[in-house]
Amino acid sequence: EVKKKILVPLSVFLLGICLAGLLVWKTDTHEKEQRRTTAQLNATTYGERIKNEITNGIEITDALKQILISEDGEINHFDTIAENLMSDSVESVQIAPDGIVTDIYPAEGNEAGKIDLYHDKDRSKISCYARDNHTLITQGPFELKQSSYGFAVRNPIYLKNANGQEYFWGFTIVILRVPDIFSNSIEALSNFGYEYRLSKKDAPWSDDYKVVYQSDGQMTAPVSYEFTIGGEKWRFEVTPKSGWRNDCLIATVSGIFMAVTLLLSGLTRVWLVSKENKNKFQILAHMDSLTKINNRYGFDELAEKMMDKNPKMYFVAGLLDIDDFKFINDIYGHVYGDRALKSLTDSIRLFSQKTHYWEETVAMSSAFFCRIIPIKKRENCCYNLPSFQRHFHAREKNIRFLFLSDMQNIQPLHPAVHSLCAVQMQHFMK
Repeated sequence: EVKKKILVPLSVFLLGICLAGLLVWKTDTHEKEQRRTTAQLNATTYGERIKNEITNGIEITDALKQILISEDGEINHFDTIAENLMSDSVESVQIAPDGIVTDIYPAEGNEAGKIDLYHDKDRSKISCYARDNHTLITQGPFELKQSSYGFAVRNPIYLKNANGQEYFWGFTIVILRVPDIFSNSIEALSNFGYEYRLSKKDAPWSDDYKVVYQSDGQMTAPVSYEFTIGGEKWRFEVTPKSGWRNDCLIATVSGIFMAVTLLLSGLTRVWLVSKENKNKFQILAHMDSLTKINNRYGFDELAEKMMDKNPKMYFVAGLLDIDDFKFINDIYGHVYGDRALKSLTDSIRLFSQKTHYWEETVAMSSAFFCRIIPIKKRENCCYNLPSFQRHFHAREKNIRFLFLSDMQNIQPLHPAVHSLCAVQMQHFMK
């Protein structure tokens, strides 16, 4: 019983811990999936916004391109046109006939930008790629003046000569500031609690990505959205600033399930103890502590059950006592009196096993015992009396057995009355 009171609550606790761990793991997994799904939606949404914002900057080169095509490669009032195309995110607007930058707006501070793209070691290869593949290319980021950064967009222009043959005219170029060109998107994303990183392929023929701009925080297992501008691949990655795991939720769920587990373990312990105490109290309520047989309350209850279970049978009750029991207590002491009671109890148990009667035995007082016996017929109810008497006389000389045999004329009574009649006749029996 002691082991049961320890092992069962411990088993409940361990099982609760396992279930709590499983539920916490499931909660954590579900929360991560939800966060990744939300992050992926944000990466897609803001990636598209960044693409559109970069595309809006690139449209400056398309506008110049259309003017040059319509004017057959000539452009008048370049500064005026470029000024109208400028915005806060544009560093400069340029044109480069035959790959040589000739005009820049604003010119002030950008004099060093007038270079031959084909002969510049950093710009030659990618410029030739754009010319030969008829594709728009971007290059950067690189450092601008005042410690800012930007990237160049070069849009190749092709005209037709008098014979209708296409030839390369040159480039329209725009230098876009980073991160000004997509500042609205990354600011909104940062306010939503995300770290971000925008990258592009270092060159159209390369598989390596170069970071265009990123936040200051650490990126952990980010989700990404890829898009194409011109002939180049771009990648936008995001990750929550607080990480993929919701530590607050996990701590709350773990605390709740731990508290529930401890509560269940404690309740199990209390239930086992109360059950054990209940059993003990039931035994004490129905059993005599000295002889370990039923007391009056237990006798009445079990006799009633026996009669209810066998409604067609008849029952007789017998009383036994120990002659001169007071003399035993006075001369030999109460210890020997208790031993006499226990000896009689053992004799009754042995007799019950030999006669195979279903019977209940009760200690009515310190000297009187009562037995209730089922019989099939009213006649010959004392059939087993001689052997019963011999059995007891052989063991204890001071035992006298009295049996109620004259019950033929008694009408069937309530079980409690039967047992009560048997008890109230003690004085007569003596």
